Amino acid sequence: MKSILSNKDLELKSNVKQLPPHNMLTNKRTKIIQKKNQYPIKNRYAFNFLLIEVEAPNLEYLILAKMLKRHLNQGKKIIVASPAAPEYLMQQLSQLEYDFNQKVTSEQMILFSYQSSVSSNISLSADYAAVFNELKQLSGIEADLIILLGVDMLFNLESQNLAYTTINKFFHAIQQLDSHVIAQFVRNDSTAHNRLVAACSSLIPPYVTVNTSLTSGRTKIQLKTAE
Repeated sequence: MKSILSNKDLELKSNVKQLPPHNMLTNKRTKIIQKKNQYPIKNRYAFNFLLIEVEAPNLEYLILAKMLKRHLNQGKKIIVASPAAPEYLMQQLSQLEYDFNQKVTSEQMILFSYQSSVSSNISLSADYAAVFNELKQLSGIEADLIILLGVDMLFNLESQNLAYTTINKFFHAIQQLDSHVIAQFVRNDSTAHNRLVAACSSLIPPYVTVNTSLTSGRTKIQLKTAE
């Protein structure tokens, strides 16, 4: 599978790292702390993965900021991968009263950017385990949490069969991770997203949808369950 990461600067200002080409990665293995599994493997998804479907675009970065603030304050090391450039992401986060830039500078939080047109390159042979390994190796940190924005870009949604297959492979790769993963996408009314939601509803344990009420302006959270 072709690398999904762009060869752009990973961090802002003077704290800059360059992404090497995928075939030039170091052969050193990233150390993984093996934790004792307290739960049956069939239930692992419920404990190390959360999918968030955002139905109101204006909530995307607000939800991200709240998640980041909570986990950073707990001392967790976080990788954030997004379709947006790191500079744009930091600009959105800077609107909130929290020093996210300091967390980037201290390397408690590492930012990556996806390539702009990754979805069309994803096939049935997609190796999502390699994608997660690449993120960990390039970050240089032992991440406790990986946050994926625009996760719909990581699936092939050209047909319902491709949607089911690539999403299923994605979750199997997550099951093998020691890190927790939070994935988020902004829902739209496209055929591709209808396929995405249909596949997620069948394959994933309960996941969260977030929307804003048109009448009260309050944020609504709904828990969806696999059929």
